[in-house]
Amino acid sequence: MADASFFTMFTFPLVEGNPQHPFIDARSIVLSETTAKTLFGDEDPMGKILTGDDKKLYTVTGVMKEYARQFDYTLQRCF
Repeated sequence: MADASFFTMFTFPLVEGNPQHPFIDARSIVLSETTAKTLFGDEDPMGKILTGDDKKLYTVTGVMKEYARQFDYTLQRCF
């Protein structure tokens, strides 16, 4: 889980969504560009609903720009 400050503390600019308020509520999710493309192809992912591993529904409220692979962890989504 991530807090909205995640996108201001780290350099993960959003290509879609509001960087000041990326999480509208507790059921919001922000995807990487690659994950959004994998899940939705050329469709706009904003507002689409995903089912999490916990079987809860999450709404896509942002897409973050891909970043240089300088971390050991690959970030694909933030809740």
